[in-house]
Parts: sequence; structure tokens; C-alpha cells
Amino acid sequence: MALQLSSQYIDGLIQGIESITQNRCSLSDEDRNLLRQVIVILKRYKRKRASGDAASLTLVIRAVELLTKFFL
Repeated sequence: MALQLSSQYIDGLIQGIESITQNRCSLSDEDRNLLRQVIVILKRYKRKRASGDAASLTLVIRAVELLTKFFL
């Protein structure tokens, strides 16, 4: 149950970021690329998270790092 709920949150985050990249003409190319990187990382995390390894945690940390750059 928790894994399914987590999957839904990740899907929602991916959809939200995709919506931002598609509907915001004021974004710079750098911002768009950064958000696309986050999407790739989140999709990779979604595939790997079942293993619960350190690489999965590293992906989450990288995604948060990139999102922080975007919002600051």
C-alpha cells in the first residue's frame, strides 16, 4: 500500500513538472533542461526504489538539489 501511494506521489510530481515545462513560455532553456533532468531522475528512481539501495537515495537527493536550484 505504501509503495503504491509513494508511486502516485512520484507520478503526480512528474506530471506537475511536465506541466510547468510545457506551459511556461517564460522559462529559460536552462530552467527547462534542469526540470527535464529532474523528470529523468524521478523516473529512474521510480524503477529502482524497490531495491531500497543507496543509489535510490542518491537519485532523490539529486532531484531535490536540482529542484532547489530551480526555485532559488
